[in-house]
Amino acid sequence: MTLSRVVGRGMLWSALESFGSTGASFVLSVIMARFLSPQAFGLVAVLQIFVAVARVFVDSGMTEALIRRAHGTALAYSTAFVLNVSAGVVAYVALWFLADPVARFYGNPILADIMRIMCIGIPLNALCVVQTARLVSAMRFDRLFKVSGTAVIISGAVGILMAVKGFGVWALVWQQVAMWGVRALLLWVLVPGFGRLRFCRKEAGALMSFSWKVMLSALIDTVWSHLNVLVIGKFFNPAQTGLYWRAQSFSILPASVATGVIMRVAMPMFSRAGCRPERLRVMFGRVLGMSVWVLFPVMALLCALSTPVFALLFNEEWSGAVPMFRIICIAGMLYPLHALNLCLLNVVGRSDLFLRLEVIKKLLAVLMLCIAVPHGVMAVCWGLLIVSVVSLVVNTWYSGGYALFSIFGQIKLVCAPFIMSLISGVVARIIALLFPEDSVFGLLISIAAGILLYLSLSHLLRLPWGARIAALKI
Repeated sequence: MTLSRVVGRGMLWSALESFGSTGASFVLSVIMARFLSPQAFGLVAVLQIFVAVARVFVDSGMTEALIRRAHGTALAYSTAFVLNVSAGVVAYVALWFLADPVARFYGNPILADIMRIMCIGIPLNALCVVQTARLVSAMRFDRLFKVSGTAVIISGAVGILMAVKGFGVWALVWQQVAMWGVRALLLWVLVPGFGRLRFCRKEAGALMSFSWKVMLSALIDTVWSHLNVLVIGKFFNPAQTGLYWRAQSFSILPASVATGVIMRVAMPMFSRAGCRPERLRVMFGRVLGMSVWVLFPVMALLCALSTPVFALLFNEEWSGAVPMFRIICIAGMLYPLHALNLCLLNVVGRSDLFLRLEVIKKLLAVLMLCIAVPHGVMAVCWGLLIVSVVSLVVNTWYSGGYALFSIFGQIKLVCAPFIMSLISGVVARIIALLFPEDSVFGLLISIAAGILLYLSLSHLLRLPWGARIAALKI
């Protein structure tokens, strides 16, 4: 098989594994939400930061360290395995003793038992690190797809069965444990072993000299991504935390998936442009124009039709998440703009500016969080939107010179898709009001009308192809 076919096959299975797992996990959470209360999800959500940080510590950057070696040796794999499993055991013991203080911090005693059971998945995850790295190095994403898909299906069946039987929050806890248990079992069945278990200090030093920097970056990002739920869980009850978690996880799903696809295209395109400003300008305009043309209407329709969507997917207990969902959807529309402007800085070699911007934006977000929390969860959502807008201004201020796009130039480029999305969303909302909230037919008609109107307006304005012309004129 030629290199190009290997790469193409790998990209296809990688996309299927990523999107398939994300989609299946979302469907699973929707089904379980029909049997479980927001409080159950809130109890698990506040503990996710501890699980996520422990998983980063267990991985320790070894996945990337092993992958960057074109041909890993059995000794390297064995050494990494010993380090990962040791870290997994240490992390689990630490979290076992930390469970009681965490429960006291949140003022909810049941969290201690939940944390101790849920963290069983951490040493199970340690068993997966080396085997996953070996599959990625060999570009065997087809096997990863099978492992991830099977794990989600089996653990989902466990979770749904327990939820139906009335186990409450424990359905979510054991669903996570089952997922990592099945994943570990399948990886060791499908991926051959690496021989006798050995540990080499020299190999450990070589691996850790690279991996610790990856781990540090991942720890910062992980803590930051879970900070809002951590704070909300402290100052508000589990039900409100669960509603916020649902609104956030649902609203950012299309934005994060779309941004991931966009970045796979943007990085190589911008890199090819190199130091040719005019070519970089055109490419930036094309990618930005296409990105917002696709994402803006999706987020606008989700925002406009949030009430019937929640009524169809979830039960009445989750209706309180709708106002939060609408605000976070608006913030999600800006995801591609953030990503592309930051991507541009990396392409032109300004990682120093990238780091500076990340520090500035995180400080702004922490300040906004401190201001918003005393005023309620809705205030936190509005604060996130404000920070997103301010951060975009800061991003475009620095990156605009490299793309030859000022802040106002980028606004001009995205203005037409935004207005068209707004009009389509309003029309879809008006049509939806003619039907009962839980009407599937009414929701489908509203979505179809919004999409048809958006495509018609795009045809009249020659979008997204018009973005190429705009890129040359701004």
